[in-house]
Amino acid sequence: MLILIYPIISFLFASLLATLLGLLTVIHIENTNLKKATELFGQDNHQWVVIKTNGLLFEILGFAPNQTSQQSAIKILEKEFGRGQVIDQSVIAKELFNNLGSSIRLQKTGSSIVVIGTIIGDNSRQYLMDSLNQSATNLVAEIAVQESPGNFSSKQSLAIDYAVQALSLPQVNLVNVENNRITVNGLAQNENDKQQIISQLEATKSSLDVEYKISSPPLPIISPFTYELMISLARSELISCYAETIEDRNRILTASSHNNNSSLQNCNLAIGAPDENWAQSIEIITNSVRKAGGGLVSIQDKEVNVATIDKFGLEILEKNGFPTLPEGYIVSLSTLDGNDNSKENIDYVLKISKDANRLIEFRGAFPNQRSQRIAVLTSSVKFNAKQKYL
Repeated sequence: MLILIYPIISFLFASLLATLLGLLTVIHIENTNLKKATELFGQDNHQWVVIKTNGLLFEILGFAPNQTSQQSAIKILEKEFGRGQVIDQSVIAKELFNNLGSSIRLQKTGSSIVVIGTIIGDNSRQYLMDSLNQSATNLVAEIAVQESPGNFSSKQSLAIDYAVQALSLPQVNLVNVENNRITVNGLAQNENDKQQIISQLEATKSSLDVEYKISSPPLPIISPFTYELMISLARSELISCYAETIEDRNRILTASSHNNNSSLQNCNLAIGAPDENWAQSIEIITNSVRKAGGGLVSIQDKEVNVATIDKFGLEILEKNGFPTLPEGYIVSLSTLDGNDNSKENIDYVLKISKDANRLIEFRGAFPNQRSQRIAVLTSSVKFNAKQKYL
């Protein structure tokens, strides 16, 4: 009987000893980690932090003076002991809530708007819900927002209204409001669309602090870089236009315009301008051709072709000397009258309407679109026509 009891007692004693050693090891690890963590916060002057260890886990307790200090304490522990080892149970003192702003995130997801975060002040959550219901988004709002004690200021209501209004734009998909600083995120179709979105957002931001993060697809690479403008005494017509920056585009459109009768398509933004003098060169060329009575300006990279309306315009350019262009630009001069393709198989018929507007009707076949445009330009000058029927 004694022989059987002895092994059992030995096993129980060994198990008890192993458990005791395990407990002592855990206690040692907890004490070591607690001492190390306490030293960390002593160096960083986080007097409010209370640390409690539970095995390899850390619990942060105490009343943080502000949200920044609260997040700082968490990051200090995570940096030293690793993410996932820290449990935050600290709170921010209620009397300090008035110094904080709202922190909310509004995001479009499919057919709904999801709003999460914290908003300060009594009835502030209801104000947010009312603002969403009155917006033009027509999307279902899913709100997971908590109210915190404090005063709901006019600045916060202004920020909420602006955020909801910004989200109503189809290109905007996310708006963050952090301490009354607003960040608007979105995706534009192109650079032109991006600038229009920002202009709309700028017009209504009032005194709010707003950052725009509107991205657009990369600009295409255009080669050759082209520009084509038809100039007559009555009007100008922009046929082809590329610019590398918004500033260049605005300069080119201004140089291309003649008066209210001008027909200017939007100058496309792209990459591939021959040099930084692209817009300046176009300004010089169009100004000179306009002074010579008009004509057709065609530019491919640094090759410039100018065809005046007639030989008199060409004589003006040759007599006065074509203005000096930046280095590398090559200019060829001619007249539209010498372009037989523009007259091939075309019959011009002039009609005078009752209101004295001169109308031109073209009969026949144009060999190409460029010839058609040249014919329109030459005949409008020749017959002083204000309108054209093709």
